Amino acid sequence: MQVTVIHNPTAGNGEMSVEKLSEMMEAYGYRFRIHSSKEADLPAILAEPADLVAVAGGDGTVGKVLRTLPDRSRPVAVLPMGTANNIARSLGIEGQPQDLLRSWSEGRTKRFDIGVAVGPWGRRRFIEAIGVGTVAQAMAQADATDLPQEGEINHARRIICDVIRQAKAGCPIVTVDEWTLPEDLLFVEVMNINHLGPNLPVAPFADSGDGLLDIAYVREHQREEFLAWLDDQKARTPPPFQLERGKRIGMTWSGEPLRVDDEFMAPPEGGGAIIIELEEEPLRIVISSDSGHSQQSGG
Repeated sequence: MQVTVIHNPTAGNGEMSVEKLSEMMEAYGYRFRIHSSKEADLPAILAEPADLVAVAGGDGTVGKVLRTLPDRSRPVAVLPMGTANNIARSLGIEGQPQDLLRSWSEGRTKRFDIGVAVGPWGRRRFIEAIGVGTVAQAMAQADATDLPQEGEINHARRIICDVIRQAKAGCPIVTVDEWTLPEDLLFVEVMNINHLGPNLPVAPFADSGDGLLDIAYVREHQREEFLAWLDDQKARTPPPFQLERGKRIGMTWSGEPLRVDDEFMAPPEGGGAIIIELEEEPLRIVISSDSGHSQQSGG
């Protein structure tokens, strides 16, 4: 099996060196080429002939590869190496690197949808979520803060708590298919996966291969309940979100904080309309045989 590997050498603690990754790949008999995720010509690299594309990195690297992959019939394997690893977590891809590498040759894959948002910025693909409101504002603040690597997730959650505690309700007008959400919203997250930001299980039943987007939102009267949930993650209680599912999400954006995956968008002059949908052609993601998610055999 020929594998094109996209490797982020700085992901996590930088513990997975090119030499260590090469040694593990060789142990399982893979033929491979390893490229740094920092290389500029990613589309050309991903167009190289290969039986499998593997991504060794965190959510940023995984998302960049999935958005860029030119041939969606080619399966993608994920070796999670970041801090949150929300994409891998949503797919049940967890465990020791050597066990994950072993599963790549089994050929078990799962459908993975690609989202697309059309707005004042043009057309953007997304893998994780589109957020608008206080959580997007808090995540922008967390990104701009030099958080310590140890305990980074807990620090980011505290920033979200602080922002939501002080924020005023107010989001764009949001429609889910033909239904309009209430107006007294603290935030809305249009989810393609089930985890967000600092490992928040925002849409725990979201399936990234079901052809639907999951819309999670919190209203003004749920503010204290949501803050209590954020403060008590160890309790594993269900998140206090209201959830909807749909195929076409519309927003009338007037400059509220807005995030497309990990990119924060500049507010438009005079407002703008946003349409969020899923592209017709999905990806195929390699999953291990002991994954808790529904599995489909790769063709």
